[in-house]
Amino acid sequence: MEHFDTHFMEVYSAYLDRYRESHTNDLPTLLQLQITNKKFDAKVKQFVVPTWMTLDGYSVLPIGRIPRYKLLLSDLARRLPVDRLDEVNTCIGTIERFYAV
Repeated sequence: MEHFDTHFMEVYSAYLDRYRESHTNDLPTLLQLQITNKKFDAKVKQFVVPTWMTLDGYSVLPIGRIPRYKLLLSDLARRLPVDRLDEVNTCIGTIERFYAV
């Protein structure tokens, strides 16, 4: 599990760093290109599902995933028998380490 945690943190951190950079530099260009170039817009819509989501909205999805996992596990912990809480609390602890990113 520790190797997974370390690897996941590296990948997640890299995505966050790249997202911050691209959100400032690349995304405005891509959104403008999507407006002005119909072929590019069609290709984006082909790969972005659901089709009503914007490129910006799609790119932010992984960033919100970790907080949603914590909410899910916290809710699960409230509903589980006491003898199963150690497993859920271990998962919550792992997720909380990701908040330090």
